Amino acid sequence: MLVWLKEGLRKFMAHKQEPSTAMSMAELEGISINGKVAEIAYAHAERRLIDLLDSKAAFENKAAILVGAYTTLTLALFGGAWTLFEKPGFNGVAGGMLLCGVDFAIGAFCFAMAFRQKEYGLLGVDPELWLRSGVIDGADSVVGDNLAYIARFYEARIAISLKSNMSKAWWIELGIWLSVASPLAFIYPVICVHRLCRPYHLYLS
Repeated sequence: MLVWLKEGLRKFMAHKQEPSTAMSMAELEGISINGKVAEIAYAHAERRLIDLLDSKAAFENKAAILVGAYTTLTLALFGGAWTLFEKPGFNGVAGGMLLCGVDFAIGAFCFAMAFRQKEYGLLGVDPELWLRSGVIDGADSVVGDNLAYIARFYEARIAISLKSNMSKAWWIELGIWLSVASPLAFIYPVICVHRLCRPYHLYLS
């Protein structure tokens, strides 16, 4: 589990530090832009940003379902543990249910963390980009230039949105992995209580 967490964090930080190879605004302004290429770049950048925003909604829908399920399981396990603690001979099972409930409670917390407010890029641009002298009344080539500039804006917005989505995915995946460990959380107290309550002479046989 710790190895997986370290590897996930390493990949997240490595992606975060990747430099962009896209041209800057100053570089774009200093070249002759091909209008058809600019249209293709704009279409792909817009599609990529839409995909990331759709992924954001999918992550949050999944987290909402899981946090509800995990919260229900947590309450059920805590209630069962409370009931069994009052019955003799069931302390190990009650302790296992209690620890398992704690595991699911932490998982629910992880899913809730996926709802933290994160920064995402917007699809639209300010009308000011188009409603300027030399643009609104400019030649047809101005359209290609502006689409290239918008694609460049999208590049930064895509990077921000991708980082936010990776954070959501990380928390959701962590919560799921915690549920995988829940059987161990249940079995450990059962075994410990069983060994403590076992008559001493049985260990000598």
